[in-house]
Amino acid sequence: MNAKFSMPILAIEGGATRTRAGFYQADGSLAAEAESGPANPVAYGVEATADTLTALATRLLPGGDPPLLVCAGLAGAADPAVRRVLAERLGRRLDARRALVTTDLHPLLAANAGPGAGVLAISGTGSGVLAKNMRGRMLRAGARGAVFGDEGSAYRLAVDGLRAAAAMADGLGPDTELLALLPAAAGL
Repeated sequence: MNAKFSMPILAIEGGATRTRAGFYQADGSLAAEAESGPANPVAYGVEATADTLTALATRLLPGGDPPLLVCAGLAGAADPAVRRVLAERLGRRLDARRALVTTDLHPLLAANAGPGAGVLAISGTGSGVLAKNMRGRMLRAGARGAVFGDEGSAYRLAVDGLRAAAAMADGLGPDTELLALLPAAAGL
């Protein structure tokens, strides 16, 4: 069942690995979708992220017509100042009536849980959990980036595996099969 919108919407979900976008008509039908490389303002900077989002968006817009609403949910967009700058850039570059930039957690939870309660767990390049109760109260765990809390992310699992193998190789850690498997996995 498609949601009904009051206007055409360009919806973007971006992270440290890839970015996906869909252009939705006012009746909620998906008119076009596309994918590009990463769009994370912490990892790549605000300008590079704005460039990636703009290039992706222009590929989707029919006949170059501006969207009335652009909504981008991005990993690395926790800082309100970063969100404001990116929203301003997108709105101006795409001539949108309104542009909104938020973290990736909120729109993904809304898309999957709707207006009710729900829990979203992301475990990709980064990781995080967002939960919403029936009263709309939100609780977040993780989603603070590689330095401050991405337990369960692909990045963190890879680094922890490499550390365990290095500790074994140096005689400082317990035996692990990773030491034998890593060279072959790396093509060595």
